[in-house]
Amino acid sequence: NYYVIADDYDVTSKDYKRIRDRLVELNRERKFIVEDIEQKKNIISGLEEPRRILRDEIRQKETALLRQITEQKAELRHSSNDVYELMKLCEKLQQQNKIFEESCGRISDDVNAYLRDIESAKREIQNKMTSLTGLREALTRLIAEETPMSS
Repeated sequence: NYYVIADDYDVTSKDYKRIRDRLVELNRERKFIVEDIEQKKNIISGLEEPRRILRDEIRQKETALLRQITEQKAELRHSSNDVYELMKLCEKLQQQNKIFEESCGRISDDVNAYLRDIESAKREIQNKMTSLTGLREALTRLIAEETPMSS
């Protein structure tokens, strides 16, 4: 405890007691504040380990998510390549299908033409058969007329 007494100021014992009481009170408050600070430091230092653990977990999860995102991007790229290839294949199939349909149309036209030719040939044959039948009947009549009846 330091006492500074000015020449022109006389400290009475009552003042001294009041000042000393105030110092004791301030000291007590300082002690409570120091204890409070120590408790908070302990709480904070107690939180450092869980905070470190959480930070590590967060880093691990971030790393896992980044890896997963990278893998999904690669899969997406691969899938988009597959989709592109499938689209190209579909275009080729559509072109081949168009060619096939055109060929079928031509074949169908050819078949219809052959069927018309066959029908025409059938009619021609029937006409010739009718003509032949008529000729046979005429021949038969002629032979019958030429040949004398023997009775």
